[in-house]
Formats: sequence, C-alpha cells, structure tokens
Amino acid sequence: MKLVIGNKNYSSWSFRPWIVMKALGIPFEEILIPFSTPLGNPEFRQRLSQYTPAGLVPVLIDGDVHVWETLAIMEYLAEKFPDKQLWPADVKKLLEPAGFRLIGAFAGFDGGAMPDGDGLPADDHIYVARLARPR
Repeated sequence: MKLVIGNKNYSSWSFRPWIVMKALGIPFEEILIPFSTPLGNPEFRQRLSQYTPAGLVPVLIDGDVHVWETLAIMEYLAEKFPDKQLWPADVKKLLEPAGFRLIGAFAGFDGGAMPDGDGLPADDHIYVARLARPR
C-alpha cells in the first residue's frame, strides 16, 4: 500500500491516516508531495493528478484501488484490516465518531453557522444537534 500525503505539519488531513497506519502497524510506502508556494501551485496539482482525480491529499493506493478523503481511507482500512480494530466492536460506541463523519461531509462549511443536517438519517440529527449547541 501507498499513502500520498501533502505534508505532516500543514496537512492534518494527510497526517490522520498516516498516524492510524503507523499506530496500527499497517505497512505502507509514504509518497510525499510537499505543498509549495504559491498556493495552488500547478506542479503540486500535476504530480497529484497521477494518483487521484480529486486533486486533494491524502490518497491511499492499494493495488488498483485509489481511495481519497481521510474518512473514506479510515473506513477502507477498517474493512481491510478488521483484526486491527480501527473502529470499536460495540455498534453503539461506533456511533460516537458519527459527528466527526458529518463534519467532513458538509461541503462548503465555512466555519459560520452549523448546517442543520437536512437530508441526514434520523439518528445523525442527534450528532448535528450535539455539535451545533453553543459551548
């Protein structure tokens, strides 16, 4: 397996699957495509385009399977390596990270008001409400 990342100190999205794979002892080859200036540098996008049409890091490559988006990578790893127990075995405990799944799913979330969660399964509304309440 290969993991394509931007870098570990400026791309927390890249770092998350890297940490999981290291912590669980899942062997992989790291492919580092460093961010460079100016932002949106065509060289970065050109190098990345050979791994993903999304043009974003991270990307997990497992043979002919290319998975991008941090949570999708985590789900793929959980399915591929069930013995590593990436997710809790207790289904009720598995629901706790659902709030984080939702945050990643809101395209265009700009840090303003929390989306209302329309169109989500009924159980997921609980997590949207919990995340949206004032702190």
